[in-house]
Amino acid sequence: MDTITLNVSPSLYYLQMAVCSATNIIANAISKSEIMVYIDNKPVQNEDYYLLNVSPNINQTSSEFWHKVMEKLLADPNGKKGVLIIEENKHLYCVDTFGLKEERPFRGNVYCNAVVGNLSLKKNYYADQVYLLKLTDKRIIDILNNLYTEYGKLIETAANAFKRTNGRKYKLHITGYKPSDEKFLKVFKDTVTQQLNDYLKSDTAVYPEFDGYDLKPEESQTSKSADDFIKLRKDIFEMTAAAYNVPLALMTGNITNIKDIVNELLTFSVDPYADLISEALNKKAGFKNFSAGNYYEVRTSSIIHRDMFELADPIYKLVGSGFVKDIDELRLEAGLKPCDEFWSKQHYMSKNFEQVKAMKEGENNE
Repeated sequence: MDTITLNVSPSLYYLQMAVCSATNIIANAISKSEIMVYIDNKPVQNEDYYLLNVSPNINQTSSEFWHKVMEKLLADPNGKKGVLIIEENKHLYCVDTFGLKEERPFRGNVYCNAVVGNLSLKKNYYADQVYLLKLTDKRIIDILNNLYTEYGKLIETAANAFKRTNGRKYKLHITGYKPSDEKFLKVFKDTVTQQLNDYLKSDTAVYPEFDGYDLKPEESQTSKSADDFIKLRKDIFEMTAAAYNVPLALMTGNITNIKDIVNELLTFSVDPYADLISEALNKKAGFKNFSAGNYYEVRTSSIIHRDMFELADPIYKLVGSGFVKDIDELRLEAGLKPCDEFWSKQHYMSKNFEQVKAMKEGENNE
């Protein structure tokens, strides 16, 4: 007599879920950042600003573009060479795959076989013509995949134990059955087995019970809780959060102090990639532009949600102490557009912050 089994996939995708959660947090932060463009050390909103912050090409918005860049940089198994961004017809494109044609330590590498979508580009790209984003040779995703090999075995073991304990099992008693009856065995395999599978898999079903057939559930066993799965999931999320330097609270939703958590995220996880993008943009622009005050800067301060009423007192103190150069500088830091007026470009300071020398001179005059 054959045993009837129900196939349930043991794959729970814990690692993929954890990696997607961590990389999405970083990618969301980068795509929300503002890439400032400076000409003569003054912020401008020119064509470069539009490409980097609104739409880099005809098919993508900047959010979609930077999401793709960060996902390839953080989690793409084929991203060991880094992420290559090319410029074609004054538009920016994130290359899906590319090859290294020639490694030239002193003259700059040559890249080839670039593929964007379904388009293969036959031309060569030189190091000074492209933006190559690569933070380190050691890739987090490769290490996590290796670690997950062992975790996969643990998850499969826990899944099998859970199914064995909590799975539904039945006994079918058949009156007058003879093991040597090949005709009956064929009918049972082709018809009855299929009926039983359909009945057991369905949430609501009717099973026709013929004379001589008696389907009964096995005596219930001690049920097994899902604690093993929960512990494994927690362990994998903690491991992934540590690997990407993402606060665990953001991945699990257990948030108590959002300000401290966001500061930790920006400092250890987002800012390094923001610096990487800034450096790649300025590297291609060249030293002459950089030294002349023409440069790019990824500002992560725009990620934080700011309440103007909460900012009122700090802003008053920053202006009154003379800490900021002018009102426009402070508005930029607060995520607002500069007023670009004569009065907003003046340097203010309260009399409460006069120099000690001037204060003593005033006392002597009295």
